[in-house]
Amino acid sequence: MVRAKKHAETLGIGTHKISSVAANLDKDGADIKQSEDTNWFYGMAKYKSWGRGEVTITDAGQGKKTYTLEFEYRIDDPYNWNVGQGVRMMRGFLPVPDEALGQMHRAGVAKEFRLVGSHTETVTWTK
Repeated sequence: MVRAKKHAETLGIGTHKISSVAANLDKDGADIKQSEDTNWFYGMAKYKSWGRGEVTITDAGQGKKTYTLEFEYRIDDPYNWNVGQGVRMMRGFLPVPDEALGQMHRAGVAKEFRLVGSHTETVTWTK
């Protein structure tokens, strides 16, 4: 949302469609650090996200503009296991290789799935 608002502030009076190709991505996706949130780290770790929206900009007088931005933030993450990757649980004492979890998936006792979602928010500000 911060980047979308900054971009909106570069636009002129009127209604504009905006979108991002990708937000917070390196070549593999954005990272959630284990130190930031253990639950989200184990649940997602890396993910892809992007946004799109529409901003209406009006003259607020005295050299200011009013911005109304309706913005949709989208996220996509395959919950899967990759050979050569893994995590350390129990404060680093227990290594859990992705290959072990992948074997559970192939045996039918675990399941890979795709996590997708979106959040839409409308914000208004004057600057």
